[in-house]
Amino acid sequence: AQVNYELSDNMNFRSEVFYGNRKSDQLLAPTPLFIGLFGSGLGNQTVIGANNPYNPLGYALDSTCSGNTAAGCFLLSGRRMIEAGHRDFIQDVDHWQWSAGVDGSFDVGDKYFEWDFNYTYSDIQTNTMTEGLLNMQRVNYALSDACVTDSSCVPLNLFGGSNGIVGDVDGGTITQDMLDYVLFTAQDTDGSSSTDYTFNITGELFEMSGGPFAFAAGLAKRTESGFDQPDALIAAGITSGNSRLPTNGTYSVDEVYLELSLPLIENLELSLASRYSDYSNFGDTTNSKVGIKYDITDDLAVRGTWAEAFRAPSIFELFQGRGDSFPALSDPCSNYLESENANVIANCQADGVPASYSQPGSQIRITVGGNPDLGPEESESTTFGVVYSPSFVDNLSMTLDWYRIEIANAVSTAGAQTILNECYTNAPAERALCNNLTRSSGGNVTDLFNGRVNVDDLFSEGVDFNVNYGFETDFGEVKLNWDSSYVHENGQVITDDDGNQVDVNFVGEAGDRVVIPRWRTNFLTHWTQGDMQVSWLMRYLNHTIESCHFNALIREPENLCNMPVPDSNGDLIGQSEHKLASATYHDVQFQYNFADYYSTIQVGINNIGDKQPAVSYATFANSFDPTMYDVPGRVWYVRVQHDF
Repeated sequence: AQVNYELSDNMNFRSEVFYGNRKSDQLLAPTPLFIGLFGSGLGNQTVIGANNPYNPLGYALDSTCSGNTAAGCFLLSGRRMIEAGHRDFIQDVDHWQWSAGVDGSFDVGDKYFEWDFNYTYSDIQTNTMTEGLLNMQRVNYALSDACVTDSSCVPLNLFGGSNGIVGDVDGGTITQDMLDYVLFTAQDTDGSSSTDYTFNITGELFEMSGGPFAFAAGLAKRTESGFDQPDALIAAGITSGNSRLPTNGTYSVDEVYLELSLPLIENLELSLASRYSDYSNFGDTTNSKVGIKYDITDDLAVRGTWAEAFRAPSIFELFQGRGDSFPALSDPCSNYLESENANVIANCQADGVPASYSQPGSQIRITVGGNPDLGPEESESTTFGVVYSPSFVDNLSMTLDWYRIEIANAVSTAGAQTILNECYTNAPAERALCNNLTRSSGGNVTDLFNGRVNVDDLFSEGVDFNVNYGFETDFGEVKLNWDSSYVHENGQVITDDDGNQVDVNFVGEAGDRVVIPRWRTNFLTHWTQGDMQVSWLMRYLNHTIESCHFNALIREPENLCNMPVPDSNGDLIGQSEHKLASATYHDVQFQYNFADYYSTIQVGINNIGDKQPAVSYATFANSFDPTMYDVPGRVWYVRVQHDF
């Protein structure tokens, strides 16, 4: 809802209220239940008691099988709770926003100025319900000896399998009574809010050789707050899912800025800008920008900028509750005596990992979440571009822009696999990341912190290219737009084994939720005839390569990742790679404007060719990477707009 009211000839009041709601859900495989070291969400053991009525062995089963005098006892066992059905993550998100402001103008002598004052309040709250989780306190009790003599307890039968049909309690050893005793539905809530006050003023002060000296200035005050309140069982760490703790936090920032436009001579303009920010939790900072534009001829212009930037961590980067996750990882200390890297052997031995240790499963428990000790990101960027609009071709323009962006103290996660690798492959004196993990006396990784931290510097360099052309025909107006991006570098500065700073370029590579194609291009054709419009958009993504070293199951026997990796000598080694093929999507849209009724209708299809995304083996809990590729299937839509 919007309202505008003219207070006077040179002053106007405006306000807007917005509400949005999203309901969505995602399915995940049935909950896995581990017996042994990783039984509960916080690293304790799940033990099957010797007197459990379904235990045929006569002794307790734990990570050491301490009650067993026979040889061949297991360390870790697991079973998916097929009979419980899929885990279902259901979100209900409410977004409220209210803004109000006054804008106006005034004259000082022969100079004209415009100003505005604005207030905005925004609140987002997410309620998440998760079905299919296990109450590990009840699971442990249902497997213990004490359950046998407690009439309120239902013993759990993990000895035997199921028919593999998800949700079929008649086809497995786990009955509905057992499920009712151990299952629970989690209720989580998180949210954030922000309050903004801004004041801006613009105008022209005096004439220069190339035109008027113009300025813009302003003040701003912003407060951000957020909270994360997980379900009580999740916060207590007795869930089979990812446990985390409740948290909340807030910060505020005061800012002032000034922008100047200086037309030094005809066709040459210099722009200057600077912003001072004072954060309640980060201190103060000043960031500036210099830009230049020169019209060499009526057809050709060049432009360039140099700019500093500053980004404070978001509320959830700072204050999201810490919890656990179980990604697929490869522990360098597993069977480390077989390693060809002397550092791995020395470091694993120094950490007291037994020589007989072998990683019991592909998943390792880690801790993820926010970090209130995060520092801000800072960056410098440089751009240079050319604009060409040939006078001999009407309605044709072309732009070519080069950019280089460098970010210091980037907020990210180091990566659980990176932490493991660098902890044990680096020299003993360069093992700072080892502070992020702990092990049991048996060698297992019992925790690894992969929460948000300020990592090494990031960089990106590339070229953007655009061609825009329009022409008239007897059948209407046609507009063509070709927009392309070429990424030369996009990576991270790391410290190698010798202590040197090395640039690692990820262009052309794909990982879990990180896909960086070298080429991306869009081509749009738009036709207009009277009140009717038709458009066709082609979207292209270049291929990428992902590594399969993390998962031996996809290397054999099917050999799905069949691109071997050469070592430093050029010999092919066992690790392999997989190519994510390029993708081309086609979208079409029809629009008609009913002018007499102040209405517009749009009908469209996205991915009209039903292009399937490239299969990814590196993406967790998915068959494709949703950050780059479209969700499978065509999308049909109808949109109606009416102006009152």
